[in-house]
Amino acid sequence: MPGVYGNSRGRLLTATSEVQCVDILSVDRFAVGARAIIEGVIRVGVNGSAAAVDFNIGVANRTSASDADAVTEHCYIHIDGGATALNAQSKDGTTTVNATDTTKTFTAGSAVANRKEVWFDLRDPADIQIYIDGVNVLLDSVFRLDNATGPLGLLAHLEKSTGTAMAGPIYIDRLSA
Repeated sequence: MPGVYGNSRGRLLTATSEVQCVDILSVDRFAVGARAIIEGVIRVGVNGSAAAVDFNIGVANRTSASDADAVTEHCYIHIDGGATALNAQSKDGTTTVNATDTTKTFTAGSAVANRKEVWFDLRDPADIQIYIDGVNVLLDSVFRLDNATGPLGLLAHLEKSTGTAMAGPIYIDRLSA
């Protein structure tokens, strides 16, 4: 369920036993070679209550009604429900980099102190640099979108595959290119 909280956009999954997805996909898009820098700020008010829940934020060529991993071209920060690890992943239609632990974590809560800032430096789509709270993470991993055809848009995607798991609100305080 979407919600507006001041200037933030919140996403929430209910306890109804069904597949659920709520997302934000930007209307404006940009070319893969646009040399974009993506900036996002999130607060995980309440993390997913089970592994069936996933949250992703970043860029993608489209969305999915049930599984952000199914999007053919993307670069995300990924959170598994029930976990506090921030993972990074990418897929460009040729190369898939599975969710990799950045060693950064979050603390659930809605306060300003609970914010996590993420940046994606897409100036070199063959070697995307990802930052969390201003720190370049996973320097030895190569996140890629160089084989993507795009166009790319900004995406925040909260989903659950089954069951009565709940999540959110997850606040998207900012997401911009």
